[in-house]
Amino acid sequence: MGDSFAAKGFAKYWKPLTTKLRVGDRVWVYQRQAGYLGTGLVNQTAVPIDQFALADGSKLVDRLDRADINKGLDPDKCAYAVGIKWDATVSLVDAKSFPGAFANQNIVCKLTDETTIAFLAKEFPQS
Repeated sequence: MGDSFAAKGFAKYWKPLTTKLRVGDRVWVYQRQAGYLGTGLVNQTAVPIDQFALADGSKLVDRLDRADINKGLDPDKCAYAVGIKWDATVSLVDAKSFPGAFANQNIVCKLTDETTIAFLAKEFPQS
């Protein structure tokens, strides 16, 4: 999954990355119509993607071969990335789910469903 998670488009998509996630927060990534893909800890606050530096000092946009990704865009329409140290991930074809699993389309939401939390703890061991 790389070192980050990103959201783009209008502020309603990326703003939760900047206002709701803090360094040290645990995240679980859910892909609609597939399931959960991984868990990790936020290790870098959200910034515009063209300013996001990877652990080796390179820029995320350069690794994506998209140095122009935010060029000339209104700040409300830029892509943002947040740093994640992934504890466990799976590919899209191996996404984890079960009937009745909690799922939410918001970019960031608090996971409180105890059945889903227990399932994820079993499926994605944390370091």
